[in-house]
Formats: sequence, C-alpha cells, structure tokens
Amino acid sequence: LKDKWKAMTPEERLTYTEAARSSLQDQQDDKQGGERQTAYSAYHNARKAIERIQEDLHALNCRSGIESALFVSRSSQDHHYKPLAYCSSDAVASFFTFFFKESPPDLTCWMEGYILLGVDGAVRKHTNGIMELKKQTVNLIMTKLQAAKFNVSQMYYSNFDENITMKYGIKVIGWPLNKFCLPEDLTSRVEVLLLYHAWESGMARFYKMTPQELEDWDNVWFSKRM
Repeated sequence: LKDKWKAMTPEERLTYTEAARSSLQDQQDDKQGGERQTAYSAYHNARKAIERIQEDLHALNCRSGIESALFVSRSSQDHHYKPLAYCSSDAVASFFTFFFKESPPDLTCWMEGYILLGVDGAVRKHTNGIMELKKQTVNLIMTKLQAAKFNVSQMYYSNFDENITMKYGIKVIGWPLNKFCLPEDLTSRVEVLLLYHAWESGMARFYKMTPQELEDWDNVWFSKRM
C-alpha cells in the first residue's frame, strides 16, 4: 500500500482519499442506523413482553383471585419506555395509596427517578413535581373564580369568609379536604391531587348565594363568634 501510494499522482491520491472517506462515512451511517433499529426493536419487544405479563397477571386474578402489582421502569435515559404500574384490582392500588401515601403510577415515577438520577435526583424530581402540581391547582382555582364572573380580582384562602363571602356572597362548595388553605401549604401529594381533581371535575366550585342565603349565613357566622 505504501509503494502504491508513492506511485500515485496528487490527483490520484485525492481521488483515493475521497473514496476512502466516503466508504468510512457509509459504514458509520450503517452502524448508527443499526443502533436506531436495535433501540426501536428493543422498545417494541419490551412493550409486547410487558403486555403479556399484564395479561397473565389479569388471568391469574380472574382464575384464582391472586392479587398482584407490577412496576416497570427504564434503566437508562436512552430507553423510551414510559413508567408503568399495573394493579390487579382497586384494592391493591388503594393499598399503596394508603400505606405509602402515593398512587402506584407516582411510585413508579419515584422508582424511575431513583434508578436514573439516584436518591438526590429522585427527591428533587418528586419535590419539583409537587411544586408544579400546587401551582397548577392555584391557577385552576383562580381560573374557576374568574370564569364565574363574580368580579372578584383576588382569591383569599386566609380569612376567606371575611374577604370573599361577606363582601361578595360567594362560598365554596365541595372542598374535599378538612383544612381550607392555600394549595401551596399542603404537604401531601395525595391531598394536592385530590384538591386539583375536585376543582377540575366540578365537584368543588364557587357558589353565589341569594340575599336570603347570605343573611342566613351571616347569622350563623356571627353566632359562632359570640
């Protein structure tokens, strides 16, 4: 090869170099395409395998009443499979919510965060998720208040009775929590989720009282403070 190179003219060397570089580029493109195809195939193989496992667990529950839970998470950010949680019944799902204070899908996200980011990363991801959910809940409640066209420019959680009900005759119906407070003051993700879905579904809402209802409300409110 060395002797052949020496015998080439400058033009022949240039042509040879370009051809070699083009060949190497083709090989690299083929390799990358193969990697993409491998990742694509791995995703679909994993999805099909997980679907079969879910079907088997469901069939097992139907045949024998055996309860089960399945949590699936990717182990690398290069993978594309989303976190998945399967529970064979509502009782299994409520078990996780009751004892761990998180729903199975949320626990799976925790698991993925721990696997991908470590303990600190998982905690940060969870904390950021709660903060974002609280912000969405605050915005949702304010949007509901503005949509009701009560001409109320600001939502008050502290002293709601004095700042909203007395002035505008508006009360909240269907607040799902024992404590009436700013969503950002809640400490449990379950409570924030419950509050968000209550307002999103319309179970919690603002209600404009009639003059008689407001008078009755005033009487009750003042009697409690005497």
